[in-house]
Amino acid sequence: MMTRSCAIVSTAGGLLTKQEGYLVDANDVVIRTGTAPTSGFQPYVGNRTDYRVMSSAFLQSYRHINVTKLKKQLGRETIVYVNGNCNRADRVLNRRKKGVCFVPAPCTYLHDNYRRQYSTGLFAFLYAFQKVKCTSLVMFGFNTTLNEAYRYHYWTDGSVHDGKSARSWYKSRERSGHEFGAEHQFFAMVTGSDGRIDHATFRAVCSRLPNVFLRRSSASSSKRLATNSPPRHLSASREKRREAVGTVVGRAL
Repeated sequence: MMTRSCAIVSTAGGLLTKQEGYLVDANDVVIRTGTAPTSGFQPYVGNRTDYRVMSSAFLQSYRHINVTKLKKQLGRETIVYVNGNCNRADRVLNRRKKGVCFVPAPCTYLHDNYRRQYSTGLFAFLYAFQKVKCTSLVMFGFNTTLNEAYRYHYWTDGSVHDGKSARSWYKSRERSGHEFGAEHQFFAMVTGSDGRIDHATFRAVCSRLPNVFLRRSSASSSKRLATNSPPRHLSASREKRREAVGTVVGRAL
């Protein structure tokens, strides 16, 4: 397999605490989530965008997304639609370059541990390995503990997200939305000591072959996971499953 390094950049306000844009752009492929802009934020989030994974739900009226402004900020990237009617979303944006609809192939660990709709970030993770064929992946702005203290989005555009902290948005979505905390736990679990997720680890998680994890340094990952306590809304049985996985791979979840 040809080596292909990829970066996924979230929408988190916590991204503005570090000028890591040059690290984002150093990858072969850059994937962004949602409607996040780059103009004016390049030192923090980078400049390039190859793919943009966007939920069709972003265009629902209650979110008050400024579609006209969104159209202007979109570059030549490929838009990947998830959740809902992607054809309708493509018609709303009305771009010359049509988007693509993405339905991920089954991933065993996620199927066994998550019952709610995946977030755009998790869809982007699956798209990176299943479609873009990334051999290694680094994720920017996906640390629950650090990001909760900051704004949910690092920009303002008049949408329903303006002025909301990540903590308040996560809490509002606990009962009916995504399992943000649990997803970020998952990202931390599969990230190696070098800060990257490799394709072998992705395959191990999705095909239930946990021995691959043993090649990684457990010390750095344990420290990282220690700062991310399990979400309170997870059921006891699901937490037991997580502990079992942590035991197999030599990590305390």
